Amino acid sequence: MLRILFCRWAIASLIFLYSPLISQLTGELKIAFIRVSFPSGEFPGFTGNGSFLYEENKICGSYTIDSPPHDANYFQSHINAVNNYYRTVSYGKFGLDVAGSKIFPNDNRSSYELGKLMNYYHELGKDNDHEKRLSELFRDALTVSYSKDSINFSNFDIIAIIHAGVGQDFNLPFLDPTPEDIPSTFVDKDMINKHLGGPIQIGNYIVNSGIILPESQNYPLMDSNINKVLSDPCDVQYSITGTWALMIGFAAGLPPLWDVESGQSGAGVFSLMDLGANNGRGIIPAPPDAWTRIYAGWEEPVEIQLFNKVELKSNQSNQIGKLYINHNEYFLIENRNNWFRENVSIDSARYNVWEKTDNYPPYLNILIDSAGIGFNEYGVITEVGNYNLGLPASGLLIWHIDEKKISEGIDSYSINANRNHRGIDLEEADGAQDIGYLSNLLTDPSSGYWGDMWFSENKEYFRANSDGSMIFSSFTFPNTKSNNGANSGIVINDISRSSRSMTFQVTSNYDISSINDKNKSILFQWDVDSDGDLDFIGEGDELWWSDNLDDFKSINNINGKLLDVIVAQNSDTTSLVILNEINNKHIIKWIVFESFTGNFLTKWKNEINDATEVKLIKADSDNESIWIIKDGEHLIIDNSGTIETEISESDYPYISPKNLSTVLWPDRIEINEQVTHYGDFKSLSLIDLENDGSSEIIVLNDRGDIYAFDNNFLLKNGFPVQSNANGPILAMDLLGDNSPELIYQDKIGIIQILDHEGEKLDEISTTSELKALGVYKGRHAIITSNALILYKDDLNGFENEWNYKYSTPDNSRFLSNYKTGGKPSFIIDQYQTYAYPNPSYNENVIFRIHI
Repeated sequence: MLRILFCRWAIASLIFLYSPLISQLTGELKIAFIRVSFPSGEFPGFTGNGSFLYEENKICGSYTIDSPPHDANYFQSHINAVNNYYRTVSYGKFGLDVAGSKIFPNDNRSSYELGKLMNYYHELGKDNDHEKRLSELFRDALTVSYSKDSINFSNFDIIAIIHAGVGQDFNLPFLDPTPEDIPSTFVDKDMINKHLGGPIQIGNYIVNSGIILPESQNYPLMDSNINKVLSDPCDVQYSITGTWALMIGFAAGLPPLWDVESGQSGAGVFSLMDLGANNGRGIIPAPPDAWTRIYAGWEEPVEIQLFNKVELKSNQSNQIGKLYINHNEYFLIENRNNWFRENVSIDSARYNVWEKTDNYPPYLNILIDSAGIGFNEYGVITEVGNYNLGLPASGLLIWHIDEKKISEGIDSYSINANRNHRGIDLEEADGAQDIGYLSNLLTDPSSGYWGDMWFSENKEYFRANSDGSMIFSSFTFPNTKSNNGANSGIVINDISRSSRSMTFQVTSNYDISSINDKNKSILFQWDVDSDGDLDFIGEGDELWWSDNLDDFKSINNINGKLLDVIVAQNSDTTSLVILNEINNKHIIKWIVFESFTGNFLTKWKNEINDATEVKLIKADSDNESIWIIKDGEHLIIDNSGTIETEISESDYPYISPKNLSTVLWPDRIEINEQVTHYGDFKSLSLIDLENDGSSEIIVLNDRGDIYAFDNNFLLKNGFPVQSNANGPILAMDLLGDNSPELIYQDKIGIIQILDHEGEKLDEISTTSELKALGVYKGRHAIITSNALILYKDDLNGFENEWNYKYSTPDNSRFLSNYKTGGKPSFIIDQYQTYAYPNPSYNENVIFRIHI
């Protein structure tokens, strides 16, 4: 069976400078359709003789698509067909103003004849002139139509030129008998300015852009030579409905999803704005993909939360699931069903006939006879109830969306230009990701096929994955990782059989506990009520505390912008110091927890009026005083006001066991005021990487590189690490190997986990901000703004851990005492290591080393 491809190169070379008009495509479009013909003649490179086809012809009998006469009634029928398409796929939010759109000239069988021969506008061998001549075609059509009928072009949103003949929009394998046919094209403002010297002046009107459309796409009907070459020409008939829908969408602002430079497909047959325009032989173009429908304002996605069962219905609005990977990336999941009756599609019906009769019926026969689709009185199919009928299967489509890539490419039409990193990328269930790639397989999947859809009975999935149930995770083909390879942890499983309503389960590879209230986020953990268990302190619409992630108790309303919160703790009472910014003024509050009421009360507050920058450093709970930085000065403030005594950074050093006192200065690090290392570092942490009882100094420079020094400022093995780190380096034994891991968030938001020698162990893609390390449900945990990722059991309490930027929520800058273990203090056993002969007199020495 011959395969027909939509030819992209002609369009691609012409529209790449055009910027979308709008991102909310709603309402109605008024379009002026201008019919133009050419001087009569015989042109071997062109379909037809330059005139519209009016002679009735049913070359394929009752299955002839877009049969003549191609008069105004015929074109009005296609206006109705495109309008029905858009109103259906937009759920009534967008369409054509059928009454306001006009076909010119007014007579049923008439056109404006241009002065140039038809093959001039796309002449063979004149590739460099094609763009210029197509611009001329658009101008010539406007000029002659205005000269005849004085058309008021300002009454219309889009001007469409309909030329006699077929569009140069298809490639027949090994056959292109009419290379001078005119391609369907968007003529944009920059094209007109470049090739015509400025906007087209038509009377009092300025025309900047428009589209060029064909009379027909039905080669067997329009070119008798093809009928002599093809064994079954009637099976390669195509309607202009899909072409018109694509080009009108293009002109209205829907961006293309193929590579406009190479013509390679980017979304395949699953979207109107790619090869889907030709689905169902152009009669039933595919709906736009999920992202495009949201972009156009036709649907709203439903955000999917982890650990939920999801149900999505086909052909109903707002049934698109949105599942975040990180801030820029997410999955859009939709259910597309191509049945025309229960569990029967066009392809399955053809196969069923073949099984019973050994005769494989043509596609159009089943479409017209069985799918409930019929011609109107002018021989055009204008109404289709389900525009998914032309898809190769039914099931879920999972789209990987990268908003950063989209924003970078939308103006230049390069959203999907990079096959290795598309902005809108279909996660193909067969694991091949081969849309847009040429294939030598008998069934070329480069335009998309049934194996790309997700449904439990899809056997193609198991060619790339082990037997069992269908799962989409970080460890499958394809996978749920971010575009830079970080693990999202997302698992989609329990995918149902294809149906008009499909279900699936969303879980995670990680053991996650989340906050269900989207208005709240975690700041840190602290034992607020002194019951021995860590509680949560968080922000959102108010400052709150909770001993779990469900029951929230109010601490204080957040007025203005919350800048910081630190803990002040004495033997009896937990206090919080809050720094707010209100109307460019800084407010510091000291609030105290009352154990007998379970509430926090404001004890005192100070207003700082003359500061552009204020930072909290530490709080002294016994004296109720706060160390701050005010406009670069290090001061102490209390309930009586500011103590105008400047203190030094050295007054709050980083401390670890064995009396290691480390101070981070803007240009250097000092140990015990004796050893100095110069460098531009922005954060410092202490951790015993080797469990030998001696702390290492972990620092981060402005480039995001991580350094690990011993007490003599000698670099540890594996460091520095080029990490692109954005925040403090935290440390804890997460994985149970008796050595601490280093945990940080990089500048693109990925949580990175390194071992104690700087080797990457995991990278977690997330929408959340890394806040801390802690303990929850008896297990070590990474704490983000809205979730906790749980790891090993907590057996020994806080030992050898750096859990916050300054170690603890009270900014202690202290590495707690800990037990060494897991590794000996020395690599070499000094009692069983020796050399002989000893002493030696210029002979060879043998060393026996016991480690």
